[in-house]
Amino acid sequence: MSETVESLDTRKRFLYPAGLIAIVAMGYFPITRTMLGQGDFPYHIGFAVALAQGELAVPHILLHALTAEGILLGLTPTAAITVVILGFQVLAAWGVSWLAQRSGASAGVAMSLGVSIVFVAPILPLEIAADADVYPAGYFLPNALNNPTVTAAKAFVPFLIELGVMLSGAAAVTWSWSRIAAIVVFAGLAKPHYVSCLFPVVVAACAWRWWGGHRVSWGPVLSFTIAGVAVLLWTAIGTTALVGGGTAIIAPLAVLRSWGGQDVAVDAVSIAARACSDGAFPITVLVLWPDARRFPALVLAWAAYGVGLAQGLLLAETGYRMLDGNFMWSPQLATFGVMAASAAWLGRSSARWNWRVMIAWSVLAIHVAYGVWWISARVAAR
Repeated sequence: MSETVESLDTRKRFLYPAGLIAIVAMGYFPITRTMLGQGDFPYHIGFAVALAQGELAVPHILLHALTAEGILLGLTPTAAITVVILGFQVLAAWGVSWLAQRSGASAGVAMSLGVSIVFVAPILPLEIAADADVYPAGYFLPNALNNPTVTAAKAFVPFLIELGVMLSGAAAVTWSWSRIAAIVVFAGLAKPHYVSCLFPVVVAACAWRWWGGHRVSWGPVLSFTIAGVAVLLWTAIGTTALVGGGTAIIAPLAVLRSWGGQDVAVDAVSIAARACSDGAFPITVLVLWPDARRFPALVLAWAAYGVGLAQGLLLAETGYRMLDGNFMWSPQLATFGVMAASAAWLGRSSARWNWRVMIAWSVLAIHVAYGVWWISARVAAR
């Protein structure tokens, strides 16, 4: 009997990750192939080709370095970036699943949550849902389709959340200094926006604990700080030197107003309504479970979301790059963060089914259904 149980557990340990990989890869393969000629993909394919030839074009080079490696191994640029993107999508799903399991979810529930979160999309009004555009302006998409580097950065968000929980003192620090630095550097080189959201939250949490007389693990915090400052400085300098980017300025709602031609309402009610469309599932979790407001991963993710939202709404770049809205990537990745942390809470709460769990799963299912439709519509419109 014990051998049968052990054999079943072994099969589960193999089948759940295999199922996650298969579902995510098959689900994202058609839209990745579709997007190769759309959005920001052509630019980044060009940057990867340039890097393969020894020319550094952008500071956030992780996606391009991996794609360039594929090119040097004999793949075409489009095939190389497709493999890399699918790998990052799988890593993002596995990261959510890993975070859920660490929070107490069973392996099957964690896998289901990991797959679900990488397919969620905002629950949009019907008139917007009918639009075939890949980026509805003004919304903070947790799974953006139009930019490959934000997909790369998304894969590191669950691990950064766990890192933040440890450094803020809510859990024991079990990662080495080198591992902490590596995760921050890789995340920053993918796209530094979530690092920029998390950095002030961790620093503030550590300062609060120190001020309150609690023990702070200064060594790991120092490793995180040095790595974070390094990648943020590299991005700031590299954006100006390599891309010719403008200067960051405080310009409240300037980017949204610059998108006014796309019928983007800029009033507080419209912004709040779009944020609710983006994050209906995380908001539902907070409403249904008062205890979730003390769950460390969720507290940290919402704090990072606040920083990300402030960056997106208050900051802009001067010159022609204002229209690019590059600071808008921060709330998009932060939305994925609160989705991942909310999934971790739901995973630990799903051991016993009740009306709260059923409602939360139902709202998540609506996000997923819209995400699947969103992807399918983009593929069909090709």
